[in-house]
Amino acid sequence: MLSATSVIEWEMTASDRSLRQQRSDRGTPAGISHMDMEDDVGVSSFTGPVAGALLAAGSSRRMRGLNKLIVPVRGEPALAKICAVALRTELSPVIVVLGHEGAKVRESLEHLLKEHASRLRFVVNADYLEGRTSSIRAAVRALPAECDAVMFLRGDQPWVSETLIGDLVRVFREKKAALAFPVCRGRKGSPTIFARSHFGKLLDLRGDRGTLHLAEDLWDEAAKLEVEDARCLTGIDTREDLDRLSP
Repeated sequence: MLSATSVIEWEMTASDRSLRQQRSDRGTPAGISHMDMEDDVGVSSFTGPVAGALLAAGSSRRMRGLNKLIVPVRGEPALAKICAVALRTELSPVIVVLGHEGAKVRESLEHLLKEHASRLRFVVNADYLEGRTSSIRAAVRALPAECDAVMFLRGDQPWVSETLIGDLVRVFREKKAALAFPVCRGRKGSPTIFARSHFGKLLDLRGDRGTLHLAEDLWDEAAKLEVEDARCLTGIDTREDLDRLSP
């Protein structure tokens, strides 16, 4: 039985959505007031904590009955692989957004929770069928007030490395950028870091394209990390992807 201090869960219900609307059309990250967000527009210390938001709520519709997040990749569930990598970096906290088959997905991470109870947190997104941006909004609302930025990671990219995460954080800070992401062959990849000044824009996102539209709008403000590994451009969406892209 997990104690209340070892995991944080947020249920997004109709009453939550009503309260969020009362606060504003955008919503507010946990512990961060609208005044905080307005005061920080265009301002970031670039030395504070960078949180990790691991998106793990999707329904794996194209996997023909398999949940891609708990499919073994060289003997370990895909989500557990990327979560373990994130926890070996400076990202803190690491927030996992659950949705489809949330109990099973969380169970695949129980061994990590035992070791990283103070950093690994869970958010339940009841609106996951609305698309990936509903999980992005749930993650932003759960961010601690002291977070300087958030890195969004996909649960279906088990090949993301500690080096890539570390290099992205370094480039983000060195360039004092609004956002940072890898680029391969001229195309944006994942993960993506957003500075605190753009949390409000993240809360405005809708649909299933994730942060892509926002990243394209902010392309000139971004710190871009050139990489050779084209797997940053995609994830596991089908069984064929799993066969072709597994490391």
